[in-house]
Amino acid sequence: AREWGHAPAHLALHWLFTRPALASAIVGPESPEELVKNLGAFDVKLDGEQLAILDEIGRDVPPMF
Repeated sequence: AREWGHAPAHLALHWLFTRPALASAIVGPESPEELVKNLGAFDVKLDGEQLAILDEIGRDVPPMF
């Protein structure tokens, strides 16, 4: 995340938003300030190579359902 200039949470949320099977993402901010920070995920712009790297990392994450 640091290498690409984004907060880890922003990259994680952005990656989730690119998943075709995802209908929505539920975030659990503990304060209004944290919610505003999470909105930064919509400013993230990644190219195909970067998304492929995140896909590879995500392959090791077990499904939640």
